[in-house]
Amino acid sequence: MSVEWKLLELEKIARVVDSLHQTPEFTDVGYPMVRATDVKGGFLDLSGTKFVSTENFEKFTKNHKPKQGDIVLSRVGSYFNFSYNKGNEDFCIGQNTSIIIPKIDNRYLYYTLLSPFVQRQIELSLVGTSQRTLSLKYIRGFNIPVPPLPTQRRIADILSALDDKIELNRQTNATLEAIAQAIFKEWFVDFNFPGATGEMVESELGPIPEGWRVGCFKDILDIEIGGDWGRDASFDGSVPVISLRGTDLDQLKVSGYAPNAPLRWVKESSLEKRKVLSTDIFIAGSGLGPIGKSIYCSDNLKDLYDYPIVYSN
Repeated sequence: MSVEWKLLELEKIARVVDSLHQTPEFTDVGYPMVRATDVKGGFLDLSGTKFVSTENFEKFTKNHKPKQGDIVLSRVGSYFNFSYNKGNEDFCIGQNTSIIIPKIDNRYLYYTLLSPFVQRQIELSLVGTSQRTLSLKYIRGFNIPVPPLPTQRRIADILSALDDKIELNRQTNATLEAIAQAIFKEWFVDFNFPGATGEMVESELGPIPEGWRVGCFKDILDIEIGGDWGRDASFDGSVPVISLRGTDLDQLKVSGYAPNAPLRWVKESSLEKRKVLSTDIFIAGSGLGPIGKSIYCSDNLKDLYDYPIVYSN
């Protein structure tokens, strides 16, 4: 490390504020509350949050009212993630989340927290088995490489430009998904598909177009049950892989990339059974991630990573 760079504990370059360890009553309207499931990496997105009353908002922002440039993190399970607050909308944080308030360049600290150097510290600091958590003590003790301020800003500018492109891709993907959902409803709910005659027949699911039939997944797909989490270090006969989790599928759908998808080591025979092929469909089946969410695999997915891709759950 350059003599101009310093290695400092996070608590010396940022303030870390914990959430209240309470679950409020949610309301139909009010102020957004960011919970662990809302922290998905990238820019903080408030569109899917629950709401709380003004009274609870004031209660949950007593120690700190989130502002632009703050970094929100989730501290539990496979939801563990960082999101950068780019907006100015008022919100509060719920259980199992915290806020990092940088004293150095906000964006530089955010990108450093995503780096392999810090992610490795996080992996070594997690405690628990089924519900892994990260304590504030460990968060505040993270070692952060800190260059002079001009260097921080140059690094942040470069990475922010890339993030802006990712955000644009995310918005494009959201538009395309909305179009796809509209087409799906038109064809498979309203049955107004190309060539439709309007002739319907009864089935166990209700009326369906004449010539269609009701079937099961097993009738049309080869289903491989169970993933392989592997190990966190190499062993005899092992190969390195990217092991996608349910939470990674969510990030892939939101931003087109899952930067925290872990590098694991599995047996070569396991890789042969589970490596991703084009046209595969992943469905998150267990764990603390978004169960039931799916993603279609193409060559573009395989090109995102330097190692073969398998799935964990």
